Amino acid sequence: MDKPPNKRSAADATRELGRAIVSAIPAAGGPLQVAFENIFASPIEKRKQAWLEQMAEVITEVQEPSKTSRPRNSPETRPS
Repeated sequence: MDKPPNKRSAADATRELGRAIVSAIPAAGGPLQVAFENIFASPIEKRKQAWLEQMAEVITEVQEPSKTSRPRNSPETRPS
């Protein structure tokens, strides 16, 4: 399993630059920044979301009992 993403990429830096430019526009910067953030999702947040979904799948797999395994104290696994 991969480690959670925590390093910013060039796409993250580009998005931050775009946010800064949009927020610098007088009078309209605030509303435009909100629209910008809704349109252009953060690349690192997308990677984190994908990692969390992958982690949830792994946890689900671990929680599901295996069809081939039996509980430790079942009659078939107890020593005679």
